[in-house]
Amino acid sequence: LPAERAALHRSLAEALDQTGGDDAADRAHHWELAGEPSRALLASIEAGVAAERVFGYGEALAHFGRAIDAWAIRSPEPGAVPLDLGTLLARAAHAARWMGDSERAHELCERALDSFDHASDPLRAALLYERLGRYQPWNTEASLEAYRRALDVLPADRTAERMRVYVDEALALSFQSRWDQACERATAAIELAEGDRTLATEAAARAVL
Repeated sequence: LPAERAALHRSLAEALDQTGGDDAADRAHHWELAGEPSRALLASIEAGVAAERVFGYGEALAHFGRAIDAWAIRSPEPGAVPLDLGTLLARAAHAARWMGDSERAHELCERALDSFDHASDPLRAALLYERLGRYQPWNTEASLEAYRRALDVLPADRTAERMRVYVDEALALSFQSRWDQACERATAAIELAEGDRTLATEAAARAVL
């Protein structure tokens, strides 16, 4: 009977909770079947973070996806889970990108951008717009628009991030054979270089030149 199965899964989930072991995926499974979406959400996030830590992006994406679904059923109480919805969506997008699923990464990143007030956290918004540009390699014009929006909201003191977005723009422009503009952006990036701290970004800019 459904009630008996739910009770069994609850008992198994509670037993796993008490062991304190590295079994977040199992706990998420049992809490979900026990009809406890809030507890399944927390365990799914923990499982996703654990998979992400060892570069298991396929598993991370699956766990984060279940957490996102559980969030839609019942939003957690403030402080009940270690991530807010925007961060959860952004991490799922990152995992999707590393799994080669650019379309899903793009969709998740857009949802992350829609989940918070950009004026209250402009740096976070800028970094997500930068990711959005990178997540749609099939549409360089849309990527350039995302990079422009990133620069629009990026705080003035974030030199390293501005330099990196300039390089993103330079690469997108080079893909469109807009060489003069690409070189202008790459040069602008190099002018912001801060020694060893931005060495990799500077090298990417010089590669465009």
